[in-house]
Amino acid sequence: GKKSRATLQYHKKNQKNLVAFFGNDFQMNKLSASEVDRFISTRRQKVKEYTINGDLVVLRVILKTLKRKLLWTGDIQSVLPSGFSTGYKPKNRSLTVAEIKTILDRALPQRKAFIAFALMTGARLSELQRARVEDIQETKVSKTKAYLVGLRGSKTDKHNRDGGEVTRTVPVV
Repeated sequence: GKKSRATLQYHKKNQKNLVAFFGNDFQMNKLSASEVDRFISTRRQKVKEYTINGDLVVLRVILKTLKRKLLWTGDIQSVLPSGFSTGYKPKNRSLTVAEIKTILDRALPQRKAFIAFALMTGARLSELQRARVEDIQETKVSKTKAYLVGLRGSKTDKHNRDGGEVTRTVPVV
């Protein structure tokens, strides 16, 4: 599938980690679970699980590509660790009113509306950049003026990444 420039740069960096460990002359047909485990063990001495996970993602992409081109006949599931986890737990907090006020007070005047719109909708940067005035509809919620904001395209909607259609609607009261 189509990958963003940032994703390709990230993969290239992780690919360098793999080459640094296995070497330029490593023959992929010799790749085994024990080799991958040794890689993980060595990397753990220098970096966090999240970085190792990125390396493993790129290794999976490489193996899938080689397998598709019939250049590698191994079994991906038997080589890569199952259930590898970064241990990542997203933060569960929202900005306080005081923090929002501070952000808006410190923002450049020409950025304040953009920042306020981002904070009210929780939109991703790509969705903010595609926002259109016609995608904002006024409505009422219990006699209170409110808005329904349509956001176009999203990182997770593979069929509408170009933002041609509204893919989700966010209520703003």
